[in-house]
Amino acid sequence: MRNSRTNIILSILLILFFGDCKKKEDLDYFPLDQNFKDFIYFKNDSYWIYENEDGITDTQKVINSIITECHCIDEVFNDWIISRDHEYIQEFLEYEIISSLDSSIIEVNGGTRCGSEYDPESKFDCFWANYNSNVIFVWYPKSGFEYYRKSDFFRVKLISWFDSLLVHDKYYYDIIEMWQYDNHVETSFFFARNYGLVRKIETNMLWPPDTIKWDLIDSKIIQ
Repeated sequence: MRNSRTNIILSILLILFFGDCKKKEDLDYFPLDQNFKDFIYFKNDSYWIYENEDGITDTQKVINSIITECHCIDEVFNDWIISRDHEYIQEFLEYEIISSLDSSIIEVNGGTRCGSEYDPESKFDCFWANYNSNVIFVWYPKSGFEYYRKSDFFRVKLISWFDSLLVHDKYYYDIIEMWQYDNHVETSFFFARNYGLVRKIETNMLWPPDTIKWDLIDSKIIQ
């Protein structure tokens, strides 16, 4: 009798627990936008070789590249009460780029959810990516890339979007230029569709100003 009663209680608990969980196929699904991935996502063994004006080269290679899915549940405040508002699946990208020059690691990650916490309808209208905790992309399918200001001490903005750019005797097309200011250093990043970063210009604003330009001279791209 005791075992029978225990089994009944366990059955009720299981029904209550699993009954509240939606099946994956019933959830909203938010994949990464292909236009967004064209600029920022690259698979393992992709590499870029850069050269500066002093003839120094740096080979940067992609490692640990994956796209994963997150089963997410939004918790929102409603009259000071936390409630589960939205259950969904979203895609994330992440990988690392290792430099041959100094063995440093550039971390890249991104996802499908951005927008204001106070405007739930805007959360899935754009895609975000974080490049080495510095350049932050925000991609709006209707209007393209925009900038995101991370803090008062760390400024990032979109400078321009133009058709082509000549880098080391080769033309690249569909270019976005991002500008960043951090710790007295201004950096311009030039990203090309299906190639990623093709040029970087760093200017130390402390007197006397010093500028270093890195240009892409060779690459192997796997997307």
